[in-house]
Amino acid sequence: MKVNLKKAVVGMCLIASVSMLDGAVVSTSSTGVLSLQPWHIAHAFDEARFKAELARVLQSERIIIDALQHFDLPPSHYDVYRDHMTKMWGNDAVVDTFVNEVTAILPALNPENAAQAREFGMNYSSAWFQEKAMKGLRRLESDKIRIHLRVAQGLFENSPPELCRAAMFDELTASESNRLEVGYMVTRPPSEVRSYLGVLREAMLAELNDYPTIKTVGLSQRQILEQVFGQRLADALDAHPNGAELWVGLDDLNAVSDQALCDLTAITMQIAADETGEVGDWMVRYMLQ
Repeated sequence: MKVNLKKAVVGMCLIASVSMLDGAVVSTSSTGVLSLQPWHIAHAFDEARFKAELARVLQSERIIIDALQHFDLPPSHYDVYRDHMTKMWGNDAVVDTFVNEVTAILPALNPENAAQAREFGMNYSSAWFQEKAMKGLRRLESDKIRIHLRVAQGLFENSPPELCRAAMFDELTASESNRLEVGYMVTRPPSEVRSYLGVLREAMLAELNDYPTIKTVGLSQRQILEQVFGQRLADALDAHPNGAELWVGLDDLNAVSDQALCDLTAITMQIAADETGEVGDWMVRYMLQ
């Protein structure tokens, strides 16, 4: 069984849910308060000004504070996420690429009101970073991918079953995925969260820089890993108290309960993350290929 981690691993890296990314003209008042207008009703759309203002806002302390307010972070984790976002938004390559891509799609957007514009901005920013990080993971060393797999495994083991299914079938928005992920991560030790977020930043930057090159698994390697993985999976399902239903799920995910889907996904991730040596490295890479 090959699991599509791009969809299975919900959430990414606590993207700032920035309401200014709403297809807007950005300006500040004399008091320093950010003022936004949907671009189609603004007096004029100055692309250069928009880029400059958006970049400035993204790298401000205020955006980090505002974004973190969207999540119920305990004191033990607040500084971990704040440090993560400071490093992420403090990287000029991240901001420049993001601003350029946002600006490029503005003419195609026509939100009817500020609420619609804000909702788009939150979903777009989350989805953008998720996509960059998931692509970038293929460029990292196998041990970095394992860190990501461990979190994904724990997420599927501890999330409500109906959300597991929604994640697997791509029925969660990026913002919903973020909230699900953060809800799980705040139950983990801060050191583990810091390591995980560091991997995601590294993956995102690797994708933006187009380096290192993507490491793929060849045919002969795939034949070996599939044989090993198949036996590991068979042993795990035979030992599982609900193994009969999990076997059914291998053929048809729609034919099993939400809980069985959670269990089956978590088991496959655990098998890949636990496997050592070259075969283990091939296995974790193939799950992203």
